This record gives sequence, C-alpha cells and structure tokens, in this order.
Amino acid sequence: MIMGPWGGEGTKRRRVWNWICDQEWHCRECFSSANPDMRQIAGNSGIQGLVRAGYVMDSENRHCDACEENQTFDRWTGIRQQAINTGQDQLSDQLKRRVHGLFDERDPILNNSLDYNRTVIDHRFPLQRWGDYEPPNNDDMEDQVCRELFQILRKEQQNDVNLTKSRSCERCVQTEQRGAPLGIPFWYEGGQEWPDEIPRIGEEAIQGCIGCGWYDMLEWKRQLISILEEEE
Repeated sequence: MIMGPWGGEGTKRRRVWNWICDQEWHCRECFSSANPDMRQIAGNSGIQGLVRAGYVMDSENRHCDACEENQTFDRWTGIRQQAINTGQDQLSDQLKRRVHGLFDERDPILNNSLDYNRTVIDHRFPLQRWGDYEPPNNDDMEDQVCRELFQILRKEQQNDVNLTKSRSCERCVQTEQRGAPLGIPFWYEGGQEWPDEIPRIGEEAIQGCIGCGWYDMLEWKRQLISILEEEE
C-alpha cells in the first residue's frame, strides 16, 4: 500500500491527497470551492508538494460538468518515485557557498575539512515536517539566521550523512521516536519521544526537533561534551 504524504488529517496537503488518491480525474475549481482556504492548490501545499514528494501526477484541461466550464483537472497516476530534495532546489549556489563558509567548511561529525562539492546545505528542520511552512531562502539573510536555519552535512557515495539524517527524520515522523545519531541515545532537550504538546507538522514542529542531534549536530556535540567534562 502506498502511503500518503506527510501531514495529519486536516492539513492542506493531506486534504489534497485525500481528494486525488483515487487516481480519478478531479477539477481544481471544484476542490477550491469546497475548500475556500485553498484557492491555489498548485503550490507546495498541493499538487507541487505531492510531485516533490514523489507522486507522479497528470494534469490537463477538461470540461467540468459541475462548473460547466473548462477547468484544470488533475489525477494521481498511481506511481510514486523517489522524492525530490526541494530544500536543496530552493537554494542559490551563492547562498550554499556562503553557508558552507559560515560553518568553516568543516564536517560537523568528523570535524575535518569538508569540500564544497561533497557538502549538502541541510535545512535543520526536516522537509518531512514542513507541511504548509516553507523556510526562507533569500540570499541576503543575516549570518545568524543562516546558522539557525542550516547546517552542512557530508554527501558522498559511500558516506551520505544527509541521506542518513533524512531516513532518521522519516522514521521519527512515522513512529514519533526521535533519532539517535551514531547510535548514541542522547537528546540535549527532551527525550526520545516526540513531545505530546508539540505539533507534528508545520512551523511549530521545529520546537520538537530541538534537542535532537540531527537537528543541530554541533550543539548536540557541545552539550554531550559538556556533560562528559562535568563527570571527570
């Protein structure tokens, strides 16, 4: 069974998925009329978001018997492929290189030099939890904002740390069990369980990621080292 996209019942993307998942043709105007808070469903909260999540879609103009006009119709083909890394697609090369420099071009795990061509500029807050939220990506962001939004991770054929993080975040969304980088069960805020009071999807979900090493590897290491030093 192919699972729907991330997002709980009632979220915009989930509503679009529930509308489109039967693989039949559906009229966008009819959907928007039934969901007045979603007049534009072509973007990241709707069709485009599904495409980026790997859902292969068809769209074409058809006559709608309900609207009695020609409208854009969409349908899911029933095919799902590898998701597109939208976070990377949204960043300019200028911003990527700037962030790479802000973190001293060093691998946060191994603490050695990390070549730009082997680097992924990673959104700390994982794509799987964005929902309707899209982090800023403008080139003129202040340095501190860049440090709060991003980290750098190694991406090599035999050592794809970015992919490892992504898989951990996917499991966290599915199981509500936060990740343990390097197999170390340590969270500098909270514990392994996703906090009950924190939303699972959307901008507020960022608070549930704080404390996990995958969210901020450098802070995770600093906090762990501090505890070890206190025990000496």
